[in-house]
Amino acid sequence: MNGIFRAKTCKADRRGRKHGHLAGREVAAVPAEVIREFILLKFPTATCRGDQLPIACDMSDLRCDALIENRACPPMSGFTQEPIWDVVLESCHADAGRWMLLPRLTAETRAAERWARFFAWENVAIDGPRRGIKILSFPRRLPGVTAVEFTRHYRDVHGPLVAAAEAFQRHINRYVQHHVIAESVQASADAFEPYDAVAEFWVDSIDDAWAAWNSREYREIIRPDRNSFMGPSDRIAVDETTIHRR
Repeated sequence: MNGIFRAKTCKADRRGRKHGHLAGREVAAVPAEVIREFILLKFPTATCRGDQLPIACDMSDLRCDALIENRACPPMSGFTQEPIWDVVLESCHADAGRWMLLPRLTAETRAAERWARFFAWENVAIDGPRRGIKILSFPRRLPGVTAVEFTRHYRDVHGPLVAAAEAFQRHINRYVQHHVIAESVQASADAFEPYDAVAEFWVDSIDDAWAAWNSREYREIIRPDRNSFMGPSDRIAVDETTIHRR
């Protein structure tokens, strides 16, 4: 891969976690659920004017099952005020044994001042419609929590707590956890601290999101559990566009 996707191999972050180039190799001990590749892009402020963000793909090299483009919505109360990412690209691969990198992006994307990319496996916690507003959050585990502990707790404890909460059943259309495969992480800066997951929520309105997150169940059950293994998360609302579907 050329351009912004050149990566240094196997750098360690301040928690001792390594991230580097996947180089086409398989990563062991990954569930067989849908695999996604995420590419996160941040552009200089002067570049970010509505639909003028410079994103284009070489469709001739497209081998994924679907390619989704998420563009950050204007800042709103309760969300990261300066979106940490302007564009999040998702490449979906239903066959976990056939991971393919996203197609090479055109040279215009070299205008990105910061980028990160990684693979993640999907766990659907609330299996409802992809309807309304899409919200993405980017959690990292607390210091002292291992990757295995984070994954198990997030999938087996936290996800079911959210899914069982009546307020979330009423106000959240869909909730998906994307568990990051640490060995696959690449980034434009050595200082980037990899995410441990991407959380995807679909709601009919922002009021629905706050109704869930301000509910008694969230305050008394879900948030204390979250704070036991997860640090603060950036959160953005995005407009989703499907560029390609096979």
